[in-house]
Order: sequence, then structure tokens, then C-alpha cells
Amino acid sequence: MITMEALAQSTSSVSSAVSNDAAAVGKKVQDTTVTAKVKAALLGTKDLSSGDIHVTTHHGTVNLAGSVPTAEQKTMAVGVASKVEGAVKVHDALEVRAH
Repeated sequence: MITMEALAQSTSSVSSAVSNDAAAVGKKVQDTTVTAKVKAALLGTKDLSSGDIHVTTHHGTVNLAGSVPTAEQKTMAVGVASKVEGAVKVHDALEVRAH
């Protein structure tokens, strides 16, 4: 037989699990939104060759990977990404390679 106390504890555990799952989904949606905003900002930046820049976001940290043709463009890409709303920090893994 289930006691009221056991039922209350079980309900609390389920509620906590649902809350944690909802928070994880919310964070994933935020990261996806930040990634899209960074990609759009990079594409819209004049004199930046962003075709070989790969963008991912995890918990607000934007990861830039791939390559750009000059050190100036690398600096520009990191600067653009860091100004996007929702970007907590930018991890720069870009390589400078002449295209």
C-alpha cells in the first residue's frame, strides 16, 4: 500500500525531473538561437569571409572553428561573435589560411 508521504515524495521527484528537462530544453533552444544570430552577424559583416567559419554554442559559449584568410578577419570574427546578445564568451579555434 502506498502512503501519502511516499506519494508526495514520488510526485516531488517527478516534478523535479520535469523541471530539469524543461530547463535543459530551454538552454538548448537558447544555444541554437545564439548560434543562428552569430552566423547571421558573420554573414552580414562587410569584408569578412565567413564561408569557412563553423559556429556552435554550448551553455552560451560560442565556439568558432574553421578558417579565415587573414589574422585581421580572425579578430573581426571573434569581435562580431562576442557582441551577439546571448553570447556569454567566445572560444576561438579559427585558423588563418589563405583561401
